[in-house]
Amino acid sequence: MNLPPMPPAANTVPTLRIQLWMETEAGLYFGMGRAQLLEKIEIHG
Repeated sequence: MNLPPMPPAANTVPTLRIQLWMETEAGLYFGMGRAQLLEKIEIHG
């Protein structure tokens, strides 16, 4: 994964970002990205 260079941290405030998903003993159940994707598919077809 190639990320662009970070700007100088002189006057910046970091933003906390968290990825959240649900799992069962059988495996991954549902994640926010999947919910957003399904919503967009429902809206736009």
